[in-house]
Amino acid sequence: MDSSRFFTAFTDAINWNAFVYIIYKICFVSLTFILYSKLPASYFSDWATANSFIFLLLLWLNCGFKKSIPRFAPLFSKNRSLHKKFIISILAVQAGILAIGLPILLYCLQRFTPHLLLVPLISLLFISEGISSLLLLVYHAHFLQKRFNLIQAFFLLLEMIANFVFIFFFPSTNPFSLVSFLFVSKLFANLGTIMVSLWMLPSLYASSITPADEPLPTNTLVKEFIHHSLFMWIIGLTESLSERNFLFPFITQTQGPVTANLFKVINDAAIFFQRITIKTIGIADTALLAYIVTTDNRLSQIKLACTTIFKTIFTLSIPLLFMGSLFFFKTHPHLTSTTLIFLIIAAGTAFEMILSPYTRILEIKLCYKQIFIAQLPYLIGYLALMGLYVYASIPLLLFIFTTHLLRLTVVCARVYYAKKAFNITFLQPSFTFIVLGISALAILVTSLFF
Repeated sequence: MDSSRFFTAFTDAINWNAFVYIIYKICFVSLTFILYSKLPASYFSDWATANSFIFLLLLWLNCGFKKSIPRFAPLFSKNRSLHKKFIISILAVQAGILAIGLPILLYCLQRFTPHLLLVPLISLLFISEGISSLLLLVYHAHFLQKRFNLIQAFFLLLEMIANFVFIFFFPSTNPFSLVSFLFVSKLFANLGTIMVSLWMLPSLYASSITPADEPLPTNTLVKEFIHHSLFMWIIGLTESLSERNFLFPFITQTQGPVTANLFKVINDAAIFFQRITIKTIGIADTALLAYIVTTDNRLSQIKLACTTIFKTIFTLSIPLLFMGSLFFFKTHPHLTSTTLIFLIIAAGTAFEMILSPYTRILEIKLCYKQIFIAQLPYLIGYLALMGLYVYASIPLLLFIFTTHLLRLTVVCARVYYAKKAFNITFLQPSFTFIVLGISALAILVTSLFF
């Protein structure tokens, strides 16, 4: 099969991902800063903590689907009947997992936000967010980003318009009512996205870009999917311990809401530009490699796909890292612990993203042993670091620096294993110099005029 269609689909996917994410991030970051200035610290902490718990728990309960659905969707889509059963089954499994996870969410909310009286509403938001996120994975795994993202963007804009109207046209509203409205608007946006996506789901089966009605070893394929899901689920759980949605409530309990709120603002600023890269790529990198491996498993095509992904990420990450640092230092010209934390998070996230194609090829080729060995030192070191932070009260700056250092050791180990197994090298000096040169020129021009 001609692999060019997959590269075209990859390009279209990242363009549509960039479109919807830029809209989302501008709206959400603006909302975060407005709420930070308008809400009392306790209510802002409640709002942020509830959101963190929702997304952290969804990450913990995703069953590894974020990695396994794009990896196995090209295989299941080869048989139309099996394809339908596959999608219906994962929707049913996810719904069951969300129901099981609901008591955990309720416990966390009552434990960490004891005066928050919005538990039923947040519970509904948790269920709707989980189903919406799974539908996103299903559509994106089939390179149908345009279809889903237009639905998502429409309801996102409705949600944000309603939020800003409520904030600015009813400025005297008490904090509890404002937080309640934020959750209600998000819930209705999720429900709208879910209903339209489910209504359009039958068209997904007819949009497959791999041959349909091919006989498949069903039992073997299902077992491989379950094994891959469980393994990637465990890996995802360990990685989530050093990510924002876990760190925010963790720091809240360790050093209080003031420090945690400050960390959230710094972290959001540091990853604002790099999240553009992460969300622009989404699962398109995994989907591209999965389709290539499924239909044309030649090493030359795999290397070409990896190089395409790497160039896309590098071209996005480096300029955005420079631009983000420039804007931050315009407002924070002095070297303080705040600026150092910003630099650590921004640079660490950028380098992880740039080297992520090495991780993707290990995941696609099912190299479980290498992935586990690379992850083990990080897990042991990070658990020890958390103990020191809680019981020895090490500074936040040292905690953040060591956390990102441990994460980079995992990435470097995966780079080693991928290069050893597949002899893949992405970095071309001429391409690198061009990107760095253009980025430096853009930074110079921006600094002169802004």
